[in-house]
Amino acid sequence: MSTWLCGLNPFRKKLEGDKDLSPEDKNNIANKMESIAKDFASGTYKNIKDANYNNPETFEWLWKKYTKLPSINPSEFPVNYKHVRRFELGLKYYDNLVSKPKGIFASKFHLPRRAMQNFPELQRFEKNLVNETSFFRDYTVNSTKNVNEFLQNLNDLALNTGEKGFFSKLKKKLSKHKRLRNLYDEYSSLQQQYLRSSSLKNKQVLSKKLRENRDMIKSFYETGSGEAFKMMNSVMEGADIATITNSDGTKLTPIQRKSLEQMRENYKNIRKAGALGLVRGLQKIKSMAKEKDVKWASGVIDKVEGLIKNIEFQKQIDEEGVTTDYKNLASDRDFLRLGFKTNEYSTNGKLAFSKHYMSQYSLGLLKTIKKIESSVQNHDRSLSEEIRAEINSWDDITNVAKGRNPIANPVYDADPYFFLNKYVSDVGIFNYRTHVKDNFTKAHKAIVSDHLNPAKEKGRKDLIESANGMLDLINDVYTEIQQIDPNRSSHIENIMRTMQSITYFRLMGGNVRSAARNATQRAYEFIEFGYKAMLKDVPNFYKNVGSSDDNQTKLIRQQKKYGLQWFDGKTVRSNAFDIATGKDANISAQSRGALEESYVQDKDLYVDKNGELQVADSENWSARTARVAANAGRVSGKLHKVVEDWNRSKTFRAGFALASMNLNQTSRTWRSQQILKRFESDILSKKGSDYIITEKDLKEKYGNKSDKIMNDWVENKAGELAYSGVLDLHFEYSNWNKAKAIRVTGKENKATMMAKIGLGQFAHYRFEMTSLMHKWLTEAGLNPKQNIGAARAGDFQSEEFMRPMRFAMLQALIWGGSSLLGTNFEKLMPNDVMETGEALYLHARVKAKLATNEITEDQINQIKNDTTGKIYQKFTHGELIRDWMKATYGQGGATFLGPNAPLIMSAYEMVAKSNLDGKVDPLMENAFDTAFKTYKKTDKKWFNTEYTVQETYDFLSRINSQLARTVSYTAPNVYSGGYGLRDIAWLELGLFSSKQQRENRRWLLGQKKKSRKKSIFQKKNVNRRDLESVILALDKMG
Repeated sequence: MSTWLCGLNPFRKKLEGDKDLSPEDKNNIANKMESIAKDFASGTYKNIKDANYNNPETFEWLWKKYTKLPSINPSEFPVNYKHVRRFELGLKYYDNLVSKPKGIFASKFHLPRRAMQNFPELQRFEKNLVNETSFFRDYTVNSTKNVNEFLQNLNDLALNTGEKGFFSKLKKKLSKHKRLRNLYDEYSSLQQQYLRSSSLKNKQVLSKKLRENRDMIKSFYETGSGEAFKMMNSVMEGADIATITNSDGTKLTPIQRKSLEQMRENYKNIRKAGALGLVRGLQKIKSMAKEKDVKWASGVIDKVEGLIKNIEFQKQIDEEGVTTDYKNLASDRDFLRLGFKTNEYSTNGKLAFSKHYMSQYSLGLLKTIKKIESSVQNHDRSLSEEIRAEINSWDDITNVAKGRNPIANPVYDADPYFFLNKYVSDVGIFNYRTHVKDNFTKAHKAIVSDHLNPAKEKGRKDLIESANGMLDLINDVYTEIQQIDPNRSSHIENIMRTMQSITYFRLMGGNVRSAARNATQRAYEFIEFGYKAMLKDVPNFYKNVGSSDDNQTKLIRQQKKYGLQWFDGKTVRSNAFDIATGKDANISAQSRGALEESYVQDKDLYVDKNGELQVADSENWSARTARVAANAGRVSGKLHKVVEDWNRSKTFRAGFALASMNLNQTSRTWRSQQILKRFESDILSKKGSDYIITEKDLKEKYGNKSDKIMNDWVENKAGELAYSGVLDLHFEYSNWNKAKAIRVTGKENKATMMAKIGLGQFAHYRFEMTSLMHKWLTEAGLNPKQNIGAARAGDFQSEEFMRPMRFAMLQALIWGGSSLLGTNFEKLMPNDVMETGEALYLHARVKAKLATNEITEDQINQIKNDTTGKIYQKFTHGELIRDWMKATYGQGGATFLGPNAPLIMSAYEMVAKSNLDGKVDPLMENAFDTAFKTYKKTDKKWFNTEYTVQETYDFLSRINSQLARTVSYTAPNVYSGGYGLRDIAWLELGLFSSKQQRENRRWLLGQKKKSRKKSIFQKKNVNRRDLESVILALDKMG
């Protein structure tokens, strides 16, 4: 990322090179590089050679990785002595790395995305995975948003036609009728039998059964369906909205027309995205078949492509918005009319609109396509007769000239809630899984054939273990992504999810201070990109570089591509409103995960292990509790969603600007070479192996479109680099990227699973921040354990070396600003890694002195219960104890277990005691009873007793931190009028300076602490009861 995402001046230096180099220096560098290349190829780096990495592609990859130059082309990016030294150090380090198996700590705590940057095959796998995940997120965000708007408009239409609550009744039917579920299952079975049957007589029997099944489903849905459904049905068949009337013949109201128009637009967007996803998935299967040389696949794929063309043709009609007069659909207007019309001209000359139910065939066809995909993956020698029969049947079914078809599913027609969600979910997951599977297969094959097998031939156990470690890494990632069925959970998983939601609500729900802290994470942009880059270069790109409007258009297009929807052509206000009203399709959740968090979260629907949306059975109590708790967490976390999306989109905006400008600083020849890389072998075979590709070749290839091709390449490359920058600074929260120590696989025992879910809830951020700072130090050459980086090569002016320096400057500014300005920026912009490190250090010191009795438990308790703040001075190590308690929030070692530790123990006791899974842990049974009795003895009657502000805060903070702060501090001060708006803001954000900061201010300004004269009436250690007695006496005297 750092190669391109830097200021204009640092990148220009890479292009200009070292101007002080003499011709002799340049010749020496060229000779040295030639010598290094020979050593690399010949086997001087033995581990690299034995692992089969000594090839030109890896040589160039290593050059770019360790020198931070975009290319090994010296005519574009001149080489100096520092680059050569950095490269030599990098080769030695890499030679050791490829033979070094991961240790226990690394295997448990390293983050997969960071680990995959160390090897070329893994980096390609990660890059492709990020691209596919981005496409999936964009598809899901947009489609789900359109589904939500469609259903809301349908509900509004129903209300405007006098129908109340029919939509909720529909969902109620869906979830509570087992009979309906049985009808669905029966339909699926009959449909498959019909597709496989080759007997005309048998098809007639099955057709009759299908019609009977449809009639029963029709009867179920038709009851109380209402006029709104009929209007919706007609519009989606293609009726002209201007010709639609109410059932009594009156014209539609403007509000009704608007609802129908918006529904039509929503569905058009859904179909466009769905058709694209289907075609992408099919094309990937076709390329997989070609790579595997599956002989039978070519004709079969061509045939399936013909089926997809029907969908494409329908997509084109949708985009053109062709409609027909409402009266020409009168025969089909009745609710639940099945099939679809041919595209023929009606009597008034308007083209008939193919029914939207064409899309249901896409879902049926998906099952057949998946079977073809499986055969291709298994390298079957021939296509089974069963699949061939299905393909032939679908060929007839999707033929629009055939009119109605007996296997048409009436559920899709009657229930837009189920159909739209299923269409979006099934198509999206199919496309995503197909691409991820192909990506995994290629990476796995490359590692085995290129590195594992050569290591076995050499008999190198260390290299074999290293290669297997790479395979384990991508296997873990792939397995995690392929895990579906997240809602089919055990009681324990549901309880733990409930606990996570409660903890989130307690600590972050509605928390203004927490959201503000989250927003300050953008400060790391200044460290990563540079102060001048952020303050001058980025704003200039959107104001003065080229066409500023064009740059903004490109930005929005790329943000949409990567699922960053904060600016989607709307205003900030409208996007924030979408989040507040729930139309944003849970954007923040999308940014925190791919498949595992993007399904329809609904008690009535779930995604099964095949990636298909199904109607759920009735919920058990734990699932219902988990869902309700999760909904509460989502509702209370809207402020964090706004901030998180703002963070990511703004970082993307900055990265896109820098990458665009720096890419355009390169020569047109170099850019042409990058664009034509995939055609390089063909060009060189025609023009000679020594031929140098130039812009002339680009023009020969694309003609008048060459400029557009180059601009598009720059835009897409800049978008890719910008999104990589977003993940580097704001992290990837998908489950596949979590460390093994906190990632639940489903294979753990109950205790381990509960510990991972509970203790790891907020640990991933800490792991990511630690990894980011480790990267900064390593690339700068300041990591004492790794002999690589800028400083080790004497490169003290590089961006890599400057990042830790900028970090130190930022920390100094925060410290100095907090002290001099009397504003606690340290609390608003804490460094979690440094704070945790300090806490661990203090904890270790205290534990060591406890072991030698230099510190006693009695001393700790005295300081803990001290109300004067001075008792620590009595003890030799009192200051250490005080600092330790402050750093660990008075919890000692428990603070490192996270906020869920007490809940985890309670939940485990509850699980064991209540015999959820048929077993009771005898060791836990007594603990549960003891804990309950202890709780009963110490229970306080909070609403019958007066408590101090701190006691009130402590009690309410168990429910919600923001509630505790508002009730205990903010509200009383607002009510009393003692605080102005600034004071209230400072209180909410925790910006009042601390005692230490006030002392720092006096020290920095050379001021002495003012001494206060003691009153002759002042009494030391006056307790609350004495004060109340004095006040009572004074009151009586009055």
